[in-house]
Amino acid sequence: MLPIATARLVLRSLVPEDAGVVADLIGNWNVVRWLAMPPFPYTLADAESFIFHALAQGQKPGCGTAAITRDDQLIGIAGIDPRKRGMEIGYWLGEPYWGNGYASEAAGALVAAYFAHGHEPHLTSGYFAGNLASARVLTKLGFEKTGRNTTFNKANNRDMPHVHLILTRDRYRILHP
Repeated sequence: MLPIATARLVLRSLVPEDAGVVADLIGNWNVVRWLAMPPFPYTLADAESFIFHALAQGQKPGCGTAAITRDDQLIGIAGIDPRKRGMEIGYWLGEPYWGNGYASEAAGALVAAYFAHGHEPHLTSGYFAGNLASARVLTKLGFEKTGRNTTFNKANNRDMPHVHLILTRDRYRILHP
């Protein structure tokens, strides 16, 4: 699956040398507070462990974890992995890279690759209530809300309101011919 090149980005496999940049970018409270699994504070050891596990899982066509890069600089992470509700896409960008459309571009490239490789007929995703930027990215891609509940957020150390979404292959093809 990787690398995937878009107009401005390259999504590539993670490498152990990415750990320092990953720790710096996700170690920002404004980033990590919207993510379910990373702890806060986020350390270099956390980044090394994350990358080790991502590499151990390997890449399958249309699935896996990718470094989002711009001009060879890692700016965030995106991936499609199995979760409780099926295959789920997730992503984050370092705060200096917000507001440029990079999340939509990277997530859009992963969704296209996923559906091009004939996987399950749908993808799931979600966001914590209040994360308007992520809501916009997913809506732009065609995801539709399927429900709400609470999900544990490790950085906040509590359950938080969470919105669940789904995107079917058929809807994706209609919206993105």
